[in-house]
Amino acid sequence: MFEGTPSQCIDCHLADYNGTSDPDHEAAQMSTACLECHTTSNWEATFDHQATAFPLTGQHVQTACQQCHIGGVFEGTPSQCIDCHLADYNGTSDPDHEAAQMSTACLECHTTSNWDATFDHQTTAFPLTGQHVQTACQQCHIGGVFEGTPSQCIDCHLADYNGTTDPDHEAAQMSTACLECHTTSNWDASFDHQATAFPLTGQHVQTACQQCHIGGVFEGTPSQCIDCHLADYNGTSDPDHEATQMSTNCTQCHTTTNWDATFDHQATAFPLTGQHVQTACQQCHIGGVFEGTPSQCIDCHLADYNGATDPDHEATQMSTNCTQCHTTTNWDATFDHQTTAFPLTGQHVQTACQQCHIGGVFEGTPSQCIDCHLADYNGTTNPDHEAAQMSTACLECHTTSNWDATFDHQTTAFPLTGQHVQTACQQCHIGGVFEGTPSQCIDCHLADYNGTTNPDHEAAQMSTACLECHTTSNWDASFDHQATAFPLTGQHVQTACQQCHIGGVFEGTPSQCIDCHLADYNGTTDPDHEATQMSTNCTQCHTTTNWDASFDHQTTAFPLTGQHVQTACQQCHIGGVFEGTPSQCIDCHLADYNGTSDPDHEAAQMSTACLECHTTSNWDATFDHQTTAFPLTGQHVQTACQQCHIGGVFEGTPSQCIDCHLADYNGTSDPDHEATQMSTNCTQCHTTSNWDASFDHQTTAFPLTGQHVQTACQQCHIGGVFEGTPSQCIDCHLADYNGTTDPDHEAAQMSTACLECHATSNWDASFDHQATAFPLTGQHVQTTCQQCHIGGVFEGTPSQCIDCHLTDYNSSSEPDHEADHFPTTCQACHSTSNWNSTFNHNNTGFPLTGQHVQATCNQCHASGQYDGLPTTCVSCHVADYNNTDEPDHQAAGFSNQCQTCHDEQLGRQLTIIIIPASP
Repeated sequence: MFEGTPSQCIDCHLADYNGTSDPDHEAAQMSTACLECHTTSNWEATFDHQATAFPLTGQHVQTACQQCHIGGVFEGTPSQCIDCHLADYNGTSDPDHEAAQMSTACLECHTTSNWDATFDHQTTAFPLTGQHVQTACQQCHIGGVFEGTPSQCIDCHLADYNGTTDPDHEAAQMSTACLECHTTSNWDASFDHQATAFPLTGQHVQTACQQCHIGGVFEGTPSQCIDCHLADYNGTSDPDHEATQMSTNCTQCHTTTNWDATFDHQATAFPLTGQHVQTACQQCHIGGVFEGTPSQCIDCHLADYNGATDPDHEATQMSTNCTQCHTTTNWDATFDHQTTAFPLTGQHVQTACQQCHIGGVFEGTPSQCIDCHLADYNGTTNPDHEAAQMSTACLECHTTSNWDATFDHQTTAFPLTGQHVQTACQQCHIGGVFEGTPSQCIDCHLADYNGTTNPDHEAAQMSTACLECHTTSNWDASFDHQATAFPLTGQHVQTACQQCHIGGVFEGTPSQCIDCHLADYNGTTDPDHEATQMSTNCTQCHTTTNWDASFDHQTTAFPLTGQHVQTACQQCHIGGVFEGTPSQCIDCHLADYNGTSDPDHEAAQMSTACLECHTTSNWDATFDHQTTAFPLTGQHVQTACQQCHIGGVFEGTPSQCIDCHLADYNGTSDPDHEATQMSTNCTQCHTTSNWDASFDHQTTAFPLTGQHVQTACQQCHIGGVFEGTPSQCIDCHLADYNGTTDPDHEAAQMSTACLECHATSNWDASFDHQATAFPLTGQHVQTTCQQCHIGGVFEGTPSQCIDCHLTDYNSSSEPDHEADHFPTTCQACHSTSNWNSTFNHNNTGFPLTGQHVQATCNQCHASGQYDGLPTTCVSCHVADYNNTDEPDHQAAGFSNQCQTCHDEQLGRQLTIIIIPASP
């Protein structure tokens, strides 16, 4: 019975549901939709918590189910951190979460991977930088209070602000925005003048602060050069700034790098060029006067202008704009005629100036060729320019480079070509006449036209457009028939003209083939064109190249292919009949169709469309099975037709594998296909190329990898059973799991997801610690597992350095970590590669340089104090400052910025040259 078979999992698996105790499905009223957790491939599959609203991460992955789902209850399990970690919240004293009313959103500071992770201050509105990183929490969060902690510098450093005397911040009412001058890395850093509205440059960098900020006053300090340099301005005599009322904008001539720098004339409205660069200032600025100095050439060079005689500038009233001819580089430079309205070219360049500028006159010099060459014009006889009234635009024929150059006929309306180029001018321009010379061929060649008899141009009234047949290159060239409406091809090219143009008649010559070949048409008997009324369009079968060429069957509706090409015409066109010739294969091959017995086409009522199996190239070609709905592949290609088409029957031949291979299916015992009810879709395991091919496990839901590839089938499919074979590692490797002692998987309740540590390629592969929340580095790589995982316990292994190195921390005496309250973040100074590595002071806010590198730690950290030590020179060297009497630093009010004069690289005082201030 098949009707009514239940199809829900629970219909068959109710006993499984009721009998399951881990977890107790019935007690917990779990869903009876089994497919939510089970599959038909692997009923025992582990429940996937990642698919729930609470996916497991970090330490939650290793947590036993009963820790959260107490008593087998799954519905309503709390999912907020505080639901499980309230005791942790209330019991934490550093800081006291309850007292400080800290947020119960545990993930703000903790993670499932590392519950005891240090709080990350960088994610708050006040990220720690510089010395703040090393500051103990209680210094800012007094009494464990976190809310409302002040975040402005002045909130903590007001005493520093009020107690600072150099400069006196309070008296000067300096800004309380401490970060304008200080940083968290170095509170005592020098003031950065570059960040003000008056950044220091040049000699200002070395100037002592008190020279500008007299009496410790910073507000209102003047910032214009003249404010400090008025005495310099008034005392300068070369040039006398005060007397000449020079600009008080000192930066026009001076810089902070070189106050006595030379004045840069290039920045003025008169930049110096050429000889002006070498000219002494007093030559132009007479008596130290700078304002109103004339800037035009003529202002200084009037005497040169008036004294020039070649040419006489004054007499000829030449322009006073000297730059038209002179430059500051070369005053006596030759006049450049190219900048005038008459630039010189050709022979004009070599012509002496006086030839054109007679008597030194430059204004009004004529510029037309005829103005100078009228005598040449009138005296020319070949041709006679005057008589022929030729143009006086000389440049039409002459150039400045070659006055006697030949006339260029190509620029006229009748450019010369062919034999015209060699023709003497007088042949066309008779008597020296150039105007009105005729330009049509017939004007000169009428006698040639009338005297030509082959053909007789005059009698035939041929066109007088000579260029239709003749050219200037070859007057006697043959007539080009290709340019007519009947271009010659094939045998027509060799045909004598008179054969078509009888009696010298050219007009009305017939152009259709039949006009000349009607006799050929009527006299042709094979085939009889006239009797069969064939087309008189001869070009359908004949060409001018080969009149007797065979008829081209390819241009008809039945182009010939294969054996048809060799077939005699009369075999198809019986009795010379061409119209109505049948064109279907069966029309000619019906006898072949009816007489074929292998297979019997008539009996099987096979298609009469012969081309489905035959071709004109090979009538007996094998039938192409590939074009059917069952193309042959593999061993089917070699199979005899009668094996499948029994009795010559082709229609309805079965096409499913099982149709032919049912006996193979029922007779197979390894595995027993019939007993195991294996699929009858043979192609799942067999192919036409290799019926006995091995089963491809890779196409199943359990593809084989590693050692599974070499495993014998019966090891997994016991008794030939394939359905329901378990696919989880633990299904086959439970004995391995329970028998493993290093570590003891069962005792440690390690995960049964074997692939977390093992692989099918190497079951005994070492555990990869790098994939955990604690990847191994340095000496940890060489450490034995039992040193950290004591007693085979893996869950809850501490991961902070201090968890394992507390003894090292407490026993360190150089320096004493415990007594000096060193931070327990060991990685700040140590590494897993070298636990005893020397502390690198250069990574702190006070990198060591010069003699500091050689100083012993206890010279600075004598009291065991490491946090909050001052970093300015004077903090350690105040006694040196106060006791120095050569010079007396304190009495002289020297800056306490020691590095201004001392060099920590040399460890000694630099030589200082004190220059008294100018009176």
